[in-house]
Amino acid sequence: VRKSDDPFNFKYVKLCDIDDIIESNEPMVIFAGPAMLQGGASLRFFRKIAPDKKNLLVFSGYCLPGTLGNEVQAKLKTVKVDGGVSVDVRCGVEYMSHSDHTDSRGITQLIAEAAPKRVVLVHGAEKLMDVFRPIVERRLGISCFAPGVGETVEVEGQSDGGREVLVSPAVLLRARPVQPAPPPL
Repeated sequence: VRKSDDPFNFKYVKLCDIDDIIESNEPMVIFAGPAMLQGGASLRFFRKIAPDKKNLLVFSGYCLPGTLGNEVQAKLKTVKVDGGVSVDVRCGVEYMSHSDHTDSRGITQLIAEAAPKRVVLVHGAEKLMDVFRPIVERRLGISCFAPGVGETVEVEGQSDGGREVLVSPAVLLRARPVQPAPPPL
């Protein structure tokens, strides 16, 4: 984890179009979901990288029985995708336990290591975030906000007017406007 004044300044990370990635022969690390390889970007990447023994596929979580991900984790040499198309699995396959859900101790440790200037809590039960916010502020000495549904938080960025972010057109096509929260009663 790095320390930076600008949380959107990733020197070696960029979002880009899936087709550009699939057509590329450059070395890369790809984070793609869903991890069970049942569809979407992860299945497309799998079909490309699986036949080459120079590649490595790391599963970050458990794959349910009956899923392609579970078959690959079981080290099958050939698997069926897309209605019966065979794919040879010559790439390395590893498992690394990881969960997107952690307790307050794990989140506090992550915040302490990242050492941001501010923290915005955006996922969790409102009462739990109200309990956790003062923990971050008192223990770590970091300003912490827990906006309600529909509330907006201004994030200071570059003084040059912003930061370019590349986003897949597929993501933009699926994007839907967020409805504002209803007024309090």
